[in-house]
Amino acid sequence: MNYKLKYSLIIFPIIQEYNYFNKIPLFSFYIKNIHAHDVASYLNNNNIMCRSGYHCAQPFIERSLNLNSLSRLSATIFNSYYDIYFFYKIIQKIIYNL
Repeated sequence: MNYKLKYSLIIFPIIQEYNYFNKIPLFSFYIKNIHAHDVASYLNNNNIMCRSGYHCAQPFIERSLNLNSLSRLSATIFNSYYDIYFFYKIIQKIIYNL
């Protein structure tokens, strides 16, 4: 399920993905010019549970990635393809409306 999530967003060049281990169900990402807390709030308001912040990696995120925070969600066996499609549609709204 994680690879479906990853490849559903690859068409958006302004989304940077920071998931270096493809076998874990976490998906960390950053949308250029939109703060991660705004992304998480918008997703949460649309019933997609998302976390944002440093995720216990503040020095790495600030110094190595040169970002102020990341958004993170997970895709597990409880998520369906519809959930990923719905996430994709909400991300489209975030990119084109915020």
